[in-house]
Amino acid sequence: MIESLLSFFGSTGFMPHGHCYLWTPGLLTLMVGSDVLIALAYFTIPALLIYFIRQRPDVPFPSVFWLFGAFIVCCGLSHLTSVITTWYPLYWFEGIVKLSTGVVSMMTAASLVPVLPQALALRSPAELAEANASLSQRNRELAAANAELDRLYHELVAAKEAQVEAESLRRLNAELEIFTAAVSHDLRAPIRGIIKASSWLEEDAADALDEDSLEILALLRSRSRRLNDMLQGLLQYYRVGIQTFAVKPVSVEELFEEIIEAVDVPQDFSVTTDAQVASVMLPYPPLVQVLGNLFSNAIHHHESWWW
Repeated sequence: MIESLLSFFGSTGFMPHGHCYLWTPGLLTLMVGSDVLIALAYFTIPALLIYFIRQRPDVPFPSVFWLFGAFIVCCGLSHLTSVITTWYPLYWFEGIVKLSTGVVSMMTAASLVPVLPQALALRSPAELAEANASLSQRNRELAAANAELDRLYHELVAAKEAQVEAESLRRLNAELEIFTAAVSHDLRAPIRGIIKASSWLEEDAADALDEDSLEILALLRSRSRRLNDMLQGLLQYYRVGIQTFAVKPVSVEELFEEIIEAVDVPQDFSVTTDAQVASVMLPYPPLVQVLGNLFSNAIHHHESWWW
């Protein structure tokens, strides 16, 4: 095979490169060993580049990687031919290998010219790490902003619901006020008429009525007054429910005196107080209304039982 290569490339008239080394064993070992190691490295690097490209299909400029691999393989072949020409003068073959290496080298260099600005525009790992950190911070800020917007939205919905509920409550209060006023006016007027009519009947026909009839008329007036007081209490209860009153110190003794005077306690009744507290902190108007109703109910129930 060697003879065929020598005949093909016409190198039979040349001496092998080993004559330049005078076939010195140490020098031969140094030169040949160096070329072999370089050739092995040059054959290994392209294999690693090919593996990297296959594992990372998103790598930029893949054609440049392939050209670099071919260039490095050609360099390895040139060192391998140097080993061969140490014993066999295949200089034409070595020249063809070097020419191929030169052509591939120029192609690789030419391919770098258009991609070099793009490669320089690529961000460095430090810049990418900084951009990722900034993006993470923006994502956290966006998440916080979204949470705040969600909270504000729920507060707005709750406020809207409260507004609707308040409006509905105001409308119901207005309707209830109209109804209460109507009931108070429409019912209390006939009751007052019954009370006046029974009084007039008693005054005009007192001599003609027996004692039982007079008692029945008195009972009719008492029951009518009680019904009138119930309607008045209902109206006052409604008005107290829709108003707000300030809390202030109230003298218990003065409070009871005012209530007794307002209720108009009959002469055959005796009211005594034994207040253990001088004053209390309460809203005054509702307290007067509640205690006044208690006193009035006690008197009315006593009259009802008595009759």
